[in-house]
Amino acid sequence: MKETYKMKWILIIILISSGGAGIWFYSQRPKHFQDARLEQIFQMRDLYNNPMKPIDTDFIIINFWATWCPPCVEETPSLIRFTEKNKKYFTLLAYSQDSTKQEIESFIKTFPSLKSKSATIIHDDSQNLARAFFVNKLPETFIYSVKQNKYMQLSGSTDWDRPEVAAAIKKYFQVNLD
Repeated sequence: MKETYKMKWILIIILISSGGAGIWFYSQRPKHFQDARLEQIFQMRDLYNNPMKPIDTDFIIINFWATWCPPCVEETPSLIRFTEKNKKYFTLLAYSQDSTKQEIESFIKTFPSLKSKSATIIHDDSQNLARAFFVNKLPETFIYSVKQNKYMQLSGSTDWDRPEVAAAIKKYFQVNLD
């Protein structure tokens, strides 16, 4: 137990000191998620009013962002690359906090790969989901492991191309990333 605790703090210190985001680790209840926030996610519709697609990967990345948020814009290319590179493991659910759908569509023109099969964009204009996750700054990201009933939280802009980020995810979730 001490080793796990020590590893968590080492990763937090490395990421903070290297300009990366802080990472917090949480364990969930065994067997099935009892997290009402996940239930709320799957009741939402995507940007084009389609029902949520079934998740067929082991991990869900829930990213809260906005087009007017410079750290979100900075993070987006590396997050997309990470998700695409590891699409057999990860599904990205990108929850925009923008006021209008037009702002998001304009942003997608700059980053067309956000429309990939491994990503779903949701307009959380009411910010109900953001409140449920206690998001008070952007970007804020949660990674859920469906099989292990764990999640990881990344606060602030993360450079998903950094080896330290992949190493933290590999170590915590015990997965072999590409």
